Amino acid sequence: MSPGSSSRRPRSTPARLTVLAMATASALLVPMGMVGASAAEHGMTVSPLAPCWAFRLFWSAHIVLLILLATAVTWKMTSRTLVPVQLMRARLAAINVSDLSTRIPQPSGRGEIAQLARTINNTLGRLEQAKASTDRALQRQRQFASDASHELRTPLAGLRVRLEEAQMHPSGTDLPDLMGHALEDLDRVQGIMTDLLLLARLGATAPQATQRVDLTGLVRAETARRTDRHPVSLDLADGIVIDAVPGQIARVLTNLLDNAQRHAAGQVRVRLRRSAAQAELVVSDDGDGVPPADRERIFQRFVRLDAARSRDRGGTGLGLAIARDIATAHHGTLSVHQAPIGGAGFVLRLPLSAPAERPGPQPPAAE
Repeated sequence: MSPGSSSRRPRSTPARLTVLAMATASALLVPMGMVGASAAEHGMTVSPLAPCWAFRLFWSAHIVLLILLATAVTWKMTSRTLVPVQLMRARLAAINVSDLSTRIPQPSGRGEIAQLARTINNTLGRLEQAKASTDRALQRQRQFASDASHELRTPLAGLRVRLEEAQMHPSGTDLPDLMGHALEDLDRVQGIMTDLLLLARLGATAPQATQRVDLTGLVRAETARRTDRHPVSLDLADGIVIDAVPGQIARVLTNLLDNAQRHAAGQVRVRLRRSAAQAELVVSDDGDGVPPADRERIFQRFVRLDAARSRDRGGTGLGLAIARDIATAHHGTLSVHQAPIGGAGFVLRLPLSAPAERPGPQPPAAE
């Protein structure tokens, strides 16, 4: 609200009554004061029976009564005005940071006190929402730290056991085998740390500048450079362009292909189509699939199903979480359903890029 608009608002009821009382007193004082001054100056009396001093006494008493009346009205109206303010102050004093659900009493009407109460209640509502969001973030951070420490402790504990065993029995240690297992554990630690760093960057840094990306060409190039256990069948529509960070979209595709190769029985399929104003990329396999009850849980950090844990290359448990975070950062979605070939089908949807503006015809050069 602009400063000028506040001056045009109607006054509150106590203020109007106070102004009315003062105006009435002034309207009575000014004419009677003029009459009294004129009568005193000329030695006149109001009536033949009333001397000048009697009129002055009457006038003085009248002034005192009007002043007392104005004071009483002002005191009464001011007290009535301050009652809701005192209630608001007492309620605000009782609010603490542990419980922001309390609201102050809100008077009816559109006066200044009512508007102040509504503003305070709206501010308390926003503070309550901010506190709830902060509490959820802190809870996720604690859970994330707990899961991360557990995931890092497992390979480090295995590496320590192998090294201590080699130290106790150096003659019976197969050094190449020990070095191979140690490098596997270190690769796992390095993979977890790399994924944690990427997740932290996705959640804390500003969005990177996007560019027009030929999604069809990107999918074809990423699948061509891989050497996987199972062949990948491609069904790609041509000319699908999105606005994205190429490296992040390539990371999503890599994570989805790694997951499909890990769980596939014999085949992996990649399909790319246009769906309304979105690009739809589907990566499916013919493995065991994902039960409906776990189709949202698998996108949480460090969550791996029992089938994944039973395999030698169970992953870090961060690949799908990273893929969904990248999809969300690009205003897209990532979900999973039952694939037609029997396993899991991961569906990535991203907004299509706006058509590039073609330059209009150039005017002929002046000769």
